[in-house]
Amino acid sequence: MAGAVVKAKEFFDRVLVTDFDVHHGNGTQEIFWGDLSIIHIDFHEYGIYPGSGYVDETDGSKVNIALPHYCNDDDYIYAWNEVVEPILADVKPKLVLVSAGFDAFKDDGLATMELTEKFYAFVGSRLRDYSVVAVLEGGYSIGLERGLPAFVEGYVEGYDVEGVRPSAKVVEIVKKLREIHDLR
Repeated sequence: MAGAVVKAKEFFDRVLVTDFDVHHGNGTQEIFWGDLSIIHIDFHEYGIYPGSGYVDETDGSKVNIALPHYCNDDDYIYAWNEVVEPILADVKPKLVLVSAGFDAFKDDGLATMELTEKFYAFVGSRLRDYSVVAVLEGGYSIGLERGLPAFVEGYVEGYDVEGVRPSAKVVEIVKKLREIHDLR
């Protein structure tokens, strides 16, 4: 992803990266730490490798959406709507770079997250208004088989979701993120 970010910086003043791989994008964060022109929004499972990416770990442009074990589509969609959407509206990126990991798919094998096609189709759909460059980051079995096509289908055809019910813990995390990053 770092190479894509460097190349994008040649053409754009601000670059937005969203990462939904189950592991924290510590490399992207470390390489661009302190560069406030690179907005890095990272969904990941809290407490697994590499052990970084706490919600309050920010330089002002790094947004770590560290979620607890066993989160599902509704948890992720709620966090996207409450954290990512306001940032997209504010930044209005010409290009969105996506670290596309499908290893948070339920039963993919490396983590405890419980995502399905619903989340990936939703994210693809939410990015339809942007030019997107996606880099495959993970997914080892069912995640690649079902998550990747759902993401592409959502981007091409759209996908609507209504009435999500996030867990109380995710609502609490999102509230903290909104405060840290002054999202209105």
